[in-house]
Amino acid sequence: MDERRRYDDRNDRDEDRPRRRRRRRDDRQEAREVVYFPGLWLELCGWIGALVLMGGAMFWLLVSAGAKNNPNANNDDEITGIVLALISGLSAIPYAVVMVVGGRKMRALSGYGWAMIASIGGISSVVLFPFACVFAFVPVVFGVWGLVALANPVVSLAFEENARGSNGRED
Repeated sequence: MDERRRYDDRNDRDEDRPRRRRRRRDDRQEAREVVYFPGLWLELCGWIGALVLMGGAMFWLLVSAGAKNNPNANNDDEITGIVLALISGLSAIPYAVVMVVGGRKMRALSGYGWAMIASIGGISSVVLFPFACVFAFVPVVFGVWGLVALANPVVSLAFEENARGSNGRED
């Protein structure tokens, strides 16, 4: 009778049973799932943003060339077009590098700093590039999503393990 009572489910409490430890591999897979789409979209925003900014540079160069050929235009129009073309063209390269590398590092769980900078770069794109296009607000969403994903404790642990050199093969 005593043995029967010992194994009876009605008297069993959760603290009596040993808890199943999650495997490190499961945590790593969960972390990859959490950061995959924000990292992918940040990378895509980097590539698309670079193309849009380079297109903006070409547009402003064409505007300045048109102002130069227009006898009714001010000399300031030509200078303004050239300055905006330089700003747009020169800002495209670092923006694309930060967003693309950060998105890839986020998906690989290998560079927390790059992932954080890419997320912040996505958020700050609305301030940096409002003259480039109307869609400067789109990376803000993915930047916030990336920051939320990076704040997940499972993701933070996966980045830390990867930084220490652990490959997650221990069960």
